[in-house]
Amino acid sequence: MNKSLPGAFIAVVCLLAIMGASCKKGVKEPVTLDKAAGTWSINAVRFSAFYGSGTSKDSTIPWKPIIGNNVRFDGVSNMEYCFNLPYKNFGTYQLNAGDSITISFVKDNNRLEGIDYWVKAFGGETTKWKIRLLTATNFNIEKTVDQHIAFPGASTVIMYQNFVR
Repeated sequence: MNKSLPGAFIAVVCLLAIMGASCKKGVKEPVTLDKAAGTWSINAVRFSAFYGSGTSKDSTIPWKPIIGNNVRFDGVSNMEYCFNLPYKNFGTYQLNAGDSITISFVKDNNRLEGIDYWVKAFGGETTKWKIRLLTATNFNIEKTVDQHIAFPGASTVIMYQNFVR
Protein backbone atom coordinates (compact mmCIF):
# COMPACT_ATOMS: atom_id res chain seq x y z
CA MET A 1 0.00 0.00 0.00
CA ASN A 2 1.26 3.48 -0.84
CA LYS A 3 1.84 5.46 2.38
CA SER A 4 1.98 8.82 0.57
CA LEU A 5 -1.69 8.58 -0.51
CA PRO A 6 -3.16 10.19 2.67
CA GLY A 7 -0.68 13.09 2.41
CA ALA A 8 -1.46 13.63 -1.28
CA PHE A 9 -5.18 13.47 -0.56
CA ILE A 10 -4.88 16.12 2.17
CA ALA A 11 -2.80 18.33 -0.15
CA VAL A 12 -5.44 18.09 -2.92
CA VAL A 13 -8.28 18.87 -0.48
CA CYS A 14 -6.38 21.92 0.85
CA LEU A 15 -5.65 23.13 -2.69
CA LEU A 16 -9.32 22.81 -3.68
CA ALA A 17 -10.39 24.66 -0.54
CA ILE A 18 -7.98 27.51 -1.28
CA MET A 19 -9.09 27.70 -4.92
CA GLY A 20 -12.76 27.63 -3.92
CA ALA A 21 -12.25 30.44 -1.41
CA SER A 22 -10.39 32.61 -3.89
CA CYS A 23 -12.93 32.02 -6.69
CA LYS A 24 -16.02 32.62 -4.57
CA LYS A 25 -18.27 35.31 -6.01
CA GLY A 26 -21.25 37.11 -4.62
CA VAL A 27 -22.01 39.37 -1.73
CA LYS A 28 -18.94 39.23 0.50
CA GLU A 29 -19.77 42.16 2.76
CA PRO A 30 -22.98 44.01 3.61
CA VAL A 31 -24.53 45.87 0.70
CA THR A 32 -24.91 49.57 1.39
CA LEU A 33 -26.88 52.20 -0.49
CA ASP A 34 -23.73 53.69 -2.03
CA LYS A 35 -22.69 50.34 -3.56
CA ALA A 36 -25.95 49.92 -5.45
CA ALA A 37 -26.35 53.62 -6.26
CA GLY A 38 -25.96 54.87 -9.79
CA THR A 39 -27.01 53.87 -13.27
CA TRP A 40 -26.72 50.25 -14.40
CA SER A 41 -27.32 48.94 -17.91
CA ILE A 42 -29.73 46.03 -17.97
CA ASN A 43 -27.66 43.25 -19.50
CA ALA A 44 -30.19 40.41 -19.32
CA VAL A 45 -33.61 39.43 -18.01
CA ARG A 46 -34.02 35.67 -17.73
CA PHE A 47 -36.61 33.22 -16.42
CA SER A 48 -36.37 29.60 -15.31
CA ALA A 49 -39.80 27.98 -15.16
CA PHE A 50 -40.19 24.68 -13.29
CA TYR A 51 -43.04 22.36 -14.09
CA GLY A 52 -44.30 19.35 -12.12
CA SER A 53 -41.54 17.03 -13.31
CA GLY A 54 -38.81 19.19 -11.80
CA THR A 55 -37.32 20.09 -15.16
CA SER A 56 -36.99 23.71 -16.06
CA LYS A 57 -37.62 25.72 -19.18
CA ASP A 58 -35.21 28.64 -19.51
CA SER A 59 -36.09 31.80 -21.35
CA THR A 60 -34.14 34.99 -21.99
CA ILE A 61 -36.01 38.13 -22.96
CA PRO A 62 -34.35 39.62 -26.04
CA TRP A 63 -32.65 42.94 -25.46
CA LYS A 64 -33.87 45.61 -27.87
CA PRO A 65 -31.46 48.42 -28.75
CA ILE A 66 -33.47 51.18 -27.10
CA ILE A 67 -31.57 54.07 -25.56
CA GLY A 68 -32.04 53.96 -21.83
CA ASN A 69 -32.32 50.22 -21.16
CA ASN A 70 -31.17 50.73 -17.59
CA VAL A 71 -32.02 50.90 -13.95
CA ARG A 72 -30.95 53.82 -11.77
CA PHE A 73 -30.79 53.77 -7.98
CA ASP A 74 -30.49 57.24 -6.45
CA GLY A 75 -28.59 56.13 -3.32
CA VAL A 76 -31.49 56.96 -0.99
CA SER A 77 -34.71 55.13 -1.93
CA ASN A 78 -35.92 56.11 -5.42
CA MET A 79 -35.28 54.24 -8.64
CA GLU A 80 -36.03 54.37 -12.36
CA TYR A 81 -36.40 51.27 -14.51
CA CYS A 82 -36.54 51.02 -18.29
CA PHE A 83 -36.14 47.84 -20.32
CA ASN A 84 -37.34 47.61 -23.94
CA LEU A 85 -39.75 50.50 -23.39
CA PRO A 86 -39.80 54.06 -24.75
CA TYR A 87 -40.40 55.42 -21.23
CA LYS A 88 -39.23 54.88 -17.64
CA ASN A 89 -41.10 53.40 -14.72
CA PHE A 90 -40.50 54.90 -11.29
CA GLY A 91 -40.34 53.08 -7.98
CA THR A 92 -38.65 52.85 -4.63
CA TYR A 93 -36.17 50.40 -3.17
CA GLN A 94 -34.77 49.40 0.20
CA LEU A 95 -31.75 47.22 0.98
CA ASN A 96 -32.40 44.51 3.58
CA ALA A 97 -29.69 43.11 5.84
CA GLY A 98 -27.11 43.18 3.08
CA ASP A 99 -28.42 40.26 1.03
CA SER A 100 -31.69 41.38 -0.56
CA ILE A 101 -33.45 44.38 -2.03
CA THR A 102 -37.15 45.22 -1.80
CA ILE A 103 -38.49 47.01 -4.86
CA SER A 104 -41.87 48.73 -5.14
CA PHE A 105 -43.61 50.23 -8.13
CA VAL A 106 -46.60 52.46 -7.47
CA LYS A 107 -49.02 52.07 -10.34
CA ASP A 108 -50.19 55.69 -10.04
CA ASN A 109 -46.67 56.97 -10.83
CA ASN A 110 -46.15 54.89 -13.97
CA ARG A 111 -47.44 54.74 -17.51
CA LEU A 112 -49.66 51.71 -17.66
CA GLU A 113 -51.21 51.56 -21.10
CA GLY A 114 -53.35 48.46 -20.78
CA ILE A 115 -51.07 46.04 -18.98
CA ASP A 116 -47.45 47.11 -18.73
CA TYR A 117 -45.69 43.76 -18.79
CA TRP A 118 -42.39 45.03 -17.41
CA VAL A 119 -43.84 46.66 -14.32
CA LYS A 120 -45.83 43.49 -13.73
CA ALA A 121 -42.75 41.32 -14.34
CA PHE A 122 -40.45 43.38 -12.14
CA GLY A 123 -43.14 43.69 -9.51
CA GLY A 124 -46.42 45.58 -9.80
CA GLU A 125 -46.44 45.57 -6.05
CA THR A 126 -43.68 45.29 -3.52
CA THR A 127 -41.32 42.39 -4.22
CA LYS A 128 -38.18 41.13 -2.52
CA TRP A 129 -35.18 40.18 -4.66
CA LYS A 130 -32.17 38.17 -3.49
CA ILE A 131 -28.85 39.86 -4.33
CA ARG A 132 -26.68 37.22 -5.99
CA LEU A 133 -23.69 39.37 -6.96
CA LEU A 134 -22.69 42.97 -6.39
CA THR A 135 -19.32 44.25 -7.56
CA ALA A 136 -18.17 47.54 -9.05
CA THR A 137 -19.28 46.31 -12.49
CA ASN A 138 -21.96 43.62 -11.92
CA PHE A 139 -25.22 43.58 -9.97
CA ASN A 140 -27.32 40.40 -10.22
CA ILE A 141 -30.65 39.81 -8.48
CA GLU A 142 -33.22 37.03 -8.51
CA LYS A 143 -36.70 36.34 -7.18
CA THR A 144 -38.75 33.18 -6.96
CA VAL A 145 -42.52 33.09 -7.37
CA ASP A 146 -44.99 30.21 -7.24
CA GLN A 147 -46.70 31.17 -10.49
CA HIS A 148 -46.05 33.73 -13.23
CA ILE A 149 -48.38 35.03 -15.91
CA ALA A 150 -45.77 34.41 -18.63
CA PHE A 151 -45.52 30.67 -17.81
CA PRO A 152 -48.98 29.12 -17.34
CA GLY A 153 -48.81 25.77 -15.56
CA ALA A 154 -45.36 26.34 -14.05
CA SER A 155 -45.19 25.54 -10.37
CA THR A 156 -42.18 27.78 -9.68
CA VAL A 157 -40.60 30.56 -11.72
CA ILE A 158 -37.23 32.15 -10.95
CA MET A 159 -36.58 35.53 -12.54
CA TYR A 160 -33.02 36.85 -12.92
CA GLN A 161 -31.98 40.43 -13.69
CA ASN A 162 -28.36 41.17 -14.60
CA PHE A 163 -27.10 44.76 -14.44
CA VAL A 164 -23.67 45.98 -15.59
CA ARG A 165 -21.73 49.25 -15.57
